[in-house]
Amino acid sequence: MTIEEKLGLMWHPPIGAGSKGEVLGKSASASYFFGSSSDLILNKNLKTFNLFTVPDTRTLATWYNNLQKVAE
Repeated sequence: MTIEEKLGLMWHPPIGAGSKGEVLGKSASASYFFGSSSDLILNKNLKTFNLFTVPDTRTLATWYNNLQKVAE
């Protein structure tokens, strides 16, 4: 396991969910958001996140499924 992969498992940045369950591709206006969710997953090797604003159950499930598609 590389140093980058180890760091990706140890750091848990906050990310946001879109209002319709979409994965946010660009920085949101909220100050807690650290950039593109896709970039963090695909280019920064991050695997775990904190979701500060939790939407309703259906939207959360849609977001989670969309996030899994990005990670595949």
